[in-house]
Amino acid sequence: MRKVTRSYKKRIINIASVIAACLFMCFAVSLIQYGRSSVHAGSYAVKLNGNLIGITGNTQAAEAAIKEAKQKIAEESVSIVFSEINVEFEELKDKESVSDSDENELETAIYNALKNEKENISNGKPAYEVKIGELTVTLSSKEEVIQLLEKAKENYDTDHTFSVDLVENSDGQTVSWIPNIEKTEIEPNLNNAIFASMDTITVPDVIEMDKEESEESEKKDNEILSLEFSEDIEVMETYVDGDSIDNLESAVKLVTDTRKAESVYEVQDGDCLFSISREYNLTVPELLTMNDNLSIDSVLEIGDEVNVTVPKKELSVVVKKEEIYEEDYKADIVYVENDSMYEDDEKVIDRGQAGYIEVTAVVESVNGTEINREILEETVIKEAKPKVIEIGTLAKPTFIRPIIGGITTSGFGARWGETHLGHDWGISTGTAVMASREGVVLSSEWNNSYGYNILVEHNDGTQTRYAHLSELLVSKDDIVTQGQKIALSGNTGNSTGPHLHFEVIVDGNQVDPLDYVSEY
Repeated sequence: MRKVTRSYKKRIINIASVIAACLFMCFAVSLIQYGRSSVHAGSYAVKLNGNLIGITGNTQAAEAAIKEAKQKIAEESVSIVFSEINVEFEELKDKESVSDSDENELETAIYNALKNEKENISNGKPAYEVKIGELTVTLSSKEEVIQLLEKAKENYDTDHTFSVDLVENSDGQTVSWIPNIEKTEIEPNLNNAIFASMDTITVPDVIEMDKEESEESEKKDNEILSLEFSEDIEVMETYVDGDSIDNLESAVKLVTDTRKAESVYEVQDGDCLFSISREYNLTVPELLTMNDNLSIDSVLEIGDEVNVTVPKKELSVVVKKEEIYEEDYKADIVYVENDSMYEDDEKVIDRGQAGYIEVTAVVESVNGTEINREILEETVIKEAKPKVIEIGTLAKPTFIRPIIGGITTSGFGARWGETHLGHDWGISTGTAVMASREGVVLSSEWNNSYGYNILVEHNDGTQTRYAHLSELLVSKDDIVTQGQKIALSGNTGNSTGPHLHFEVIVDGNQVDPLDYVSEY
C-alpha cells in the first residue's frame, strides 16, 4: 500500500465565503492535483486527519464533491475558523474488495468531516501563534506577542528608541500580522523613564535636564539608525486548547536564549585542528566527534569543510548604528633616495608621529556581533607626521670566490680557543689567486703571521685580504679589476699547510666571507 500524506494549516477568515475557501483550498487542490498526476487506474482511500472519508479513483468526481461540500460550509459559516487538516491518500491494491464512493457519498463525507473539525476547533480558546522561521510559540494575546518581541530587542535598544507594533497582512483570503519596528517619537531619555522598572527616574526630572548636558550627551551617544528582526515572523489568530498556550516568560527564554547550531567552516591557509577548535570555543576531541572523517593526525587542506558549532538565537536582531569615534592614524611613509647607499639598505631619519581622526561610520551587527562597518566620513583632528626613511640607490656590489677549486680546511669563527677571522681553502702552492672585487691595493707585502698577503680596498670602504701567498703579482696603489690574477697561493707565515686565507672586512671588522662568496 502506498501512502501519501499532506498537512495543511488553515488561517483566519472573517467572511463566510472565505472561511470555506481557507478550509478546503489546500485539500481540494491537493486532491485534484494528486488525482491528475498520480491517480491512474487504481483507487485511493481518502483520509481526513486519519479518518477514512471515502474512496476515489475519479478526479472529476472528487473535484465536484469538494466544491459542493465547500459551498455548503460557506453558506453556514458566520464566524472565524482556524483548522489543521491532514489529508492522506492510500492506494488500494485489491480493487475488487472495495468500490469507489459516488459523488454524493464523497461530498457528504467531506462535508461532515470538515463540519466536525470546525465545531471541535470552535470550542478551543482564542490565541495567537507566532511563527519565527521553523519555531512556533502560542501566546494568549497580541499584547503578549508585542511584549515577546520587545523583550527580544531590548538588549540592543537599551534606550527604547524603537517600538514594535503588529501590522495586518491580508491577501484577500487569509489574515495575519507581521511586526513593524519604528523609531519612537518620544525622546530616548523619556523612554528610559517610562520603561524603567524602578521609580527612581521621573518624567519631570528628565524634562528638567540641563540642555547643554543633554546636547553634549547626544553628541557622544551612538545613534541607532535602524533595528529589525532577521527572521521572517508571522502572527496568526487561532483556537487552541488552553494547555497549548505558552507562558510568556518561557516563550521569551526560548526565543532569546543562545544555543549551539551546526555550521560548516571552510579551511583557510594556516588552519589546523587546534586553531579551528579554539576559534569556535571547542576542544579538539569535541571537533573530532563532530567530524567522523577526521582524526588527530589529519592534515587539513585549503578548501576542506569542517563541521563546527556557532552560537545562534531563534530570533536575531539586526541593528544599524551610526558611531562617531576617534582613532589614531599614521601618515604614509616618506622615502628619500640616497645615492651613496646600496639598494635594499635603508635608514630611518625621522620616526614620525601618529595623528588622530574623528570617524563617522555605520556599523551593522547581528545579536551584538559586528558583521559590517561602512565608513561615512573621516575628519582629521591632529595631523600625523610621516616617518622618513632613507633608501639606497647604488647597485649592491658582488664578490667572487678568489680561487678555483680548493677544499675548506677552516671556517670563520671560533678555533683553538680564538677567533679565526677568515675562511681557509686548502689548495696546492702556486694556484692563481684573483681579486674578489675591483679596488685599490692598500698593501702587498710580508705581514708576520699572514706571511705574504695583499689587502685590497673597494669603493664602498669594504676590504678583502688574501694571505699565506707564495708570490705577489701587484703592488701598493695598483688598481685591480674583479677576477684579475693578483697572486699565487702558498704556505708562508703562520700556516699548517698550503692554503689561501681569505677575509672580508666591513667597517673595520672581519665578517664571515661565506656571507659574500660561495664555499665551493
